[in-house]
Amino acid sequence: MPLFRRILILTVLSFSAANASEYSFALPRLEDKEIVHLNEFKGKMVYVDFWASWCGPCLKSLPLYEEVYGKYKDRGFEIIAINLDRNQQDASNFLQQKPISYISVYGWGSDVAENFKVMGMPSSYLFDRNGHLIMSHKGFKLADIEKLEHYIEEAL
Repeated sequence: MPLFRRILILTVLSFSAANASEYSFALPRLEDKEIVHLNEFKGKMVYVDFWASWCGPCLKSLPLYEEVYGKYKDRGFEIIAINLDRNQQDASNFLQQKPISYISVYGWGSDVAENFKVMGMPSSYLFDRNGHLIMSHKGFKLADIEKLEHYIEEAL
């Protein structure tokens, strides 16, 4: 088994007892400042992705997540992209150039990154319909999309 797969499996196993209530947050949407609570998505599969406009891999992943979202949103899949730019306008400018249809919230200055134990960018967390964390991942490569879709298919 490749080392990456073993690390990913260990990460998933280490978080298997965790649930979304341990990671709850209330953050403002980037576009309209409406507050988004993680717990409002109970009964849906939720992918939480931390990103910033200065993060090269994030710039590649966000548009690809748009495709994944389009494929699974009608089956109860949601994406919440949490921006960690110090300057909120940097995030807004990025999204004007590369719009996304899934939710993007602003998390700089909150404790959300600390609660999720974000160690690098991007960092992603997949919760099943019961709010249990079933996958976490740091970084981004094109092959990660296939792995994400595999977890989504299994959980949906």
